[in-house]
Amino acid sequence: MEAMLRVPCFMAPAIVLACTLSSFAVAQTPAAAAPPNPETTPSQPPAPPTPAPPPPVAAATPNPTHPAPVFVAVPMPAPTPPPPPAYVPDHETVVRKLGLSWLGVSDIPLAVAVPTGSSDSPGLDPNDKIVTRTVAAPALGVRFWLNRRVAIEPGLGVHYSGGKTSSELGAVTSDVDKRSTTALFVHMGMPFALGWSKHITLLAIPEVNFGTAFSNVKSPALTNAPPEAELRGWRLDVGARAGAEIHFGFLGMPELSLEGSVGLLMSHQRVSASVGNQSVTDTSTLLTTSSFNNPWDIFRGFGTVAARYYF
Repeated sequence: MEAMLRVPCFMAPAIVLACTLSSFAVAQTPAAAAPPNPETTPSQPPAPPTPAPPPPVAAATPNPTHPAPVFVAVPMPAPTPPPPPAYVPDHETVVRKLGLSWLGVSDIPLAVAVPTGSSDSPGLDPNDKIVTRTVAAPALGVRFWLNRRVAIEPGLGVHYSGGKTSSELGAVTSDVDKRSTTALFVHMGMPFALGWSKHITLLAIPEVNFGTAFSNVKSPALTNAPPEAELRGWRLDVGARAGAEIHFGFLGMPELSLEGSVGLLMSHQRVSASVGNQSVTDTSTLLTTSSFNNPWDIFRGFGTVAARYYF
């Protein structure tokens, strides 16, 4: 008969808990693996066989329906040339330069009369009217462009005629003075450039002209001759012209130009003749345009056509 183990009553619950935990720990412990059985363990699979080498690749046979592409060398395009430089108008090449020009011929009025009578009672022939002639004064001018828009244009014309006639008869010599005539013409203009292109400049030119002429005439009488007759004349023009100046830059000479213009002038003219205490005066006012009727008239009539060269 087995002996009974006696434990106190207060230790029974603790013993039951310890037995329960011991059983749970045994259940969680894995079982030891059994040793492999050589008879039942399968062997490793054999290595795969070495593949046979691929057959040689035959050369490609050209397809007659699709020929092989042919490559052609194409030349490279030429580089694009740079754009041409912007042109310089001929007008701008003459700024701050001095242009010498032929301004034409100006006709200055002058009275025609002859002294008559004696030294004590001189007179004129004709004595009640004025016969007028004109004295041609060729004028030269210069033009200087202060800037591209404004220029100044002074001009000057001079005329003189005179001399004497000599005659001999044996030991007697006679000298007769010719009628002397002097004329002076002054021009002042201020050209404005309204616009320009490569070879042409459009102009507007306000201007003032003044001309004067004078002459003294002796009487043909040899004894008790009257004094000389004084003949005078002058003109004053105020007006404006419009035209164009064409430069010869297309021939490589932009300094050479030809100017054509038409204008409107108001001209005031006065002529007089006097001897002793007798005098005759004639005054007239004209409003006229410059024009020409014959080809050679371009070289006459002030302010119509002018050739100019800039230095």
